[in-house]
Amino acid sequence: MIIFLYGQNSYGLIQYVNQLISRYQKKYPDSFNLHRFDLEDPEAEPSARYGAGDLSGVRNAIKGNSFFKEVKFIVIKNPFAKAPLLEKTIKENPEGKPSASYGAGAIAKEKDTVLLLYQSESGEELKNKNQRFFSLLAKEAQIKEFKPPTAQAANKFASNELAENGLSVPRRALAKLTKESGPDLWRLKNELDKIISFAREEKKKSITEEDMAKLVSFKIDRNIFDIVDAAFSNQSKAVILFENYFSAGGDPLYLLSMLAFQTKNMLIVRELIDKKYQYAQILKKTGMHPFFFKKNYEAAQKYSSEDLKKTFQRVADFEIAFKTGQAEPKNIFFKIFL
Repeated sequence: MIIFLYGQNSYGLIQYVNQLISRYQKKYPDSFNLHRFDLEDPEAEPSARYGAGDLSGVRNAIKGNSFFKEVKFIVIKNPFAKAPLLEKTIKENPEGKPSASYGAGAIAKEKDTVLLLYQSESGEELKNKNQRFFSLLAKEAQIKEFKPPTAQAANKFASNELAENGLSVPRRALAKLTKESGPDLWRLKNELDKIISFAREEKKKSITEEDMAKLVSFKIDRNIFDIVDAAFSNQSKAVILFENYFSAGGDPLYLLSMLAFQTKNMLIVRELIDKKYQYAQILKKTGMHPFFFKKNYEAAQKYSSEDLKKTFQRVADFEIAFKTGQAEPKNIFFKIFL
C-alpha cells in the first residue's frame, strides 16, 4: 500500500504521519518494523545512511525478506528530491521485473508493506518539480493534502489545546494570537505551550490579555511599554511609535486596553511608593509577576499619582468616544497625552 501526504500545513502533516505510525504499531505490536528515510538529508535518519544516494536502502527496506512475518512501514520524507529513482523503485516488483501496470506494482498489492511518502509543499510546487512522479502517485497512492489552516481552523486548534489544559482565554486575545501566528501552526503551538506552562507555574485557570501581551512576542506589541513610556517622557518619539503601531496594523482598542492597564498598574505602584512602602512590600501587595513589577516600579517613579490618574481617565474617555464613533484612532496620542 502506498500513501502520499503533501501540503503546506507541515504541522498537520507531521501529526498525521505520527498518528499513522502509532496506529500500525498498536495494531501489529509484535510484527511492526519501521524504516525511515529523508531523501533531502541522508544523515537525518540512521537508516537513510545506508545507500541513500542510489536508494538501495529504500529498495532493501521494500524487498527485504524476514524469517518472521512482519509488517513493514517505510516512511520517506521529501520523496521528490529523488523522484526518478524512487519512481523506478516503486514500479519494480519484488523480483526486480517491471510491473505490468504503470504504477505501484507489488507494493500496492502487498498488505504487509506500507510505503508512506510525505513532503511539506503544495501540489503546484511538487508538480513543477516532477509532474510525471506526481501523476504516478495521484493514480496509485492514497493521497491526502494538508492545506494551510484558515483563521477559523487555527482558532479552533488553539481553543482545543487550551481547553484540554483547563484554560480559558478571552476571545479577542485568542483571535489576536492566531492572527499573529497566521497559518504557521508550529509557531502557534509553541506560543500555546508557553502560555500553558505559565498558567501551571502561576496556578491560573484563565489567561488575560495582559498575560498574553507579556508572554507572546507580538510583532506590533513588542514596544507597547516603550509607547506608554515615550508618551509621558519623549513626545517626539511617542508620535513615531504610535504611527508605527498603526502602520503595522495595530488594533486601536487593544492599544487603549494596554494603555489603561499599564497606567492603572503604574498608578497602584506609585501610590504605594508615596505611602513609603519598600520595594519588597509593594511587590507582595500588588501580587505582580516579579519581572512585570520591576518594569512598573521603574516607570512609576518618573510620574506623579496625579499625572497617572488624569491619563487613566483620558484613556477611558477616549475609548468611549472611539466606540461611539466620536474619535479617530490616529488621534489617540494627541487626545490622551497632549
